[in-house]
Amino acid sequence: KSAQAAGLKADLNEAREQLRLAQKEISTEHGEKEMLRMAKRELESQVSALASDKEFAVTEQDFILAEKEDIIAKSLRKIELTLEDHKKMQLEFKTLKQERETETSELNCKNEQLQAENVQNSQLIQSLQAEFSTINEERKRYSSMLEAQSQESLTTASKLQEE
Repeated sequence: KSAQAAGLKADLNEAREQLRLAQKEISTEHGEKEMLRMAKRELESQVSALASDKEFAVTEQDFILAEKEDIIAKSLRKIELTLEDHKKMQLEFKTLKQERETETSELNCKNEQLQAENVQNSQLIQSLQAEFSTINEERKRYSSMLEAQSQESLTTASKLQEE
């Protein structure tokens, strides 16, 4: 009986040891499960935070894109206005250039007319100077003739008085 009791006691000790090992294994598994649950909660929290961050980033990205689109639209409008102004300036420049060319042509024509008139006036002045010289010479000749006639008349009058 004693051997049987010792065998049973050994079996009981072995069963207790197995129970203790099983409890330890269960406890370890329970700890692992608890750690897995905590890790899962942490991951879920991180996923939630990442989803929130992603939503914020998408919202910010949409806001930034809207701002950029607005800036691009304003810049394009400024470019369009600048191009319109440039086209207007080119048209004005072309018009002014044509007006300048027309006025230059008119001035050249007037200058040619004035030069022609100057040539005519110079010729007229020369002609008048020549005529004046001729008239002056004739006046001198007539003055001399008149003086001679006057002398002759005085001489004749003196002769007549003497007689």
